[in-house]
Amino acid sequence: MPAATNTLGDMVSRVILELGIPSKITEVKLAITNAIYAYQNDHFFFNEATTSFNTVANQEYYGTADGVPSTLLKILALSMRQGTSPLSSPTVATMQEVDSIQAGLVTGLPFAYCYWDSQIRFYPIPDAVYTCKIVYIRSFTPPSLETSNGVWVTHGEGEKLIRAAAKRIFIQDNLEFFDPNKLAILMANEKAAYRELVGDTNDLKGTPRLRPSPYGV
Repeated sequence: MPAATNTLGDMVSRVILELGIPSKITEVKLAITNAIYAYQNDHFFFNEATTSFNTVANQEYYGTADGVPSTLLKILALSMRQGTSPLSSPTVATMQEVDSIQAGLVTGLPFAYCYWDSQIRFYPIPDAVYTCKIVYIRSFTPPSLETSNGVWVTHGEGEKLIRAAAKRIFIQDNLEFFDPNKLAILMANEKAAYRELVGDTNDLKGTPRLRPSPYGV
């Protein structure tokens, strides 16, 4: 059995070996990159992150200069606090919804937000300093060098799924190797790898069991 992969070069070698193809290194690297882009917006245990930033009274939009991470791909949860006191968990809205109710005059504790043009927009506009905590999916630059590593090519993280997806993409995109029977098997393997990774993520997340105390403690 081939050794576990932890670099781009390791994964390229395994894909070539498992597909039984000539050393199409450039094409395999492209398939790996495309596989990463296909799954980077999905929530897995290794691409989740948290961060916090403070709002400013009467400031509606917040971008990277305000503390919103440049690697943010998707917001999973957002909450507002003031000091140590939790205040609200604003719900996500569309830009059009906020436009329809915001005339640039409504301020207060935000109860809604939208993400547009790499900025978070709050409604109402914050009327004070609040601490905004974000749980989000973060992006990772796909590895480009043979020696490059990272979550997508590391065994026990995204490696199994990306290797499976890359093999399917390679067979789909390179007509000289296209085989419908092989493609069907590769698609099934990719789905199985995806389900396994989602299962691992759900196991680590656990099942919510905490409930607010009726006694306020």
